[in-house]
Amino acid sequence: MQNKGIKLDENINPEAMGKLVEVFLRFVEIRPWEWMSDADLFAVQIPGEEEIFYACVLGNGGIIYGLALYPGNAGLRYYLLQNLINSKGYLSVFENYGPCFLLSLGDREELLPEERKAYREMGYKFRGRQAWPVFRSYHPTYHEWKMTADEMRLATTLVEQSILLALHCKKHRRKWNNQAKNYKIPCCTAGCNLEEMENSISWIPLPEMLQMAEVIPVDEILIKKLKNEVPQYEEAWEFDWFYSPFPIQESKKHVPRRPMILVICDHTSGLMLDFEMLYHEEADIFQFLVKAIQKLKRRPQAIIVSDPFKALSLYKLGPALDCKILIAPHMMIDDFKYTLLEMDSI
Repeated sequence: MQNKGIKLDENINPEAMGKLVEVFLRFVEIRPWEWMSDADLFAVQIPGEEEIFYACVLGNGGIIYGLALYPGNAGLRYYLLQNLINSKGYLSVFENYGPCFLLSLGDREELLPEERKAYREMGYKFRGRQAWPVFRSYHPTYHEWKMTADEMRLATTLVEQSILLALHCKKHRRKWNNQAKNYKIPCCTAGCNLEEMENSISWIPLPEMLQMAEVIPVDEILIKKLKNEVPQYEEAWEFDWFYSPFPIQESKKHVPRRPMILVICDHTSGLMLDFEMLYHEEADIFQFLVKAIQKLKRRPQAIIVSDPFKALSLYKLGPALDCKILIAPHMMIDDFKYTLLEMDSI
């Protein structure tokens, strides 16, 4: 596997981090999670930026305290998928993450050594559990990592405006609730003060999130040849593709990556029929399935996947193979995933 990761500066920018810490501690001081939840989505438009940034306050559930920031439609799509991802419990670690910036209160052990050093040099001392500001950047196919200086500057602007939006919510809680019933969220321009927001805040409808499932293209000629050469058997295969919980970092100048794992197993016996691990941009789900059929010299009557989005991804492939696409929330492949999690804890 060839790492084509995003390069980062090795050293933390103390000026950018210092400003973000300062404004985040102001955010923590007002404790907005006491009257807001992660369902209170709001938006901020930064002058000069094409994308709108979405955000929500975390902490109402008493687990993690902070602010999540979602850039553009891609970020909003990830926000909307959270319920589906979180419903998978421990198996949610195999899902794709981001794009998102997460600013939260965490433990000292959650910080990288260079972050602890930066706090020490800036003169910050935090004691106790969930007392340390932890800033993380999530990009699809990558492991969570420290934020770049540019991301910190951007987040600083967004947190400053989020403080004012939280105070607006506290004052106008009923209005926020009523607008939410109409699927509208508040939006304001960064730099707008609390007094100006009284008149300038707008309530925008959530954009439609289309194409949440990527349809896997099918080579019709290859499929026709495959059907002529390989017989179909009365059996069901489980087919899944997900991200490894083991990140790979080939250089200190690269964000750790999360390789994609593709697995096929027999639904009845749980026997693994084929397996492959490679980076997302190198993965070809269609070719992986075709090669498995050629190698095993048989086609299944049904392919079982783990959720509706993956079923939609295969909706062209199923009819082409004369194969049913079924959904099962719990599969034999889950045992393989749990084994990976146990290996990670050793």
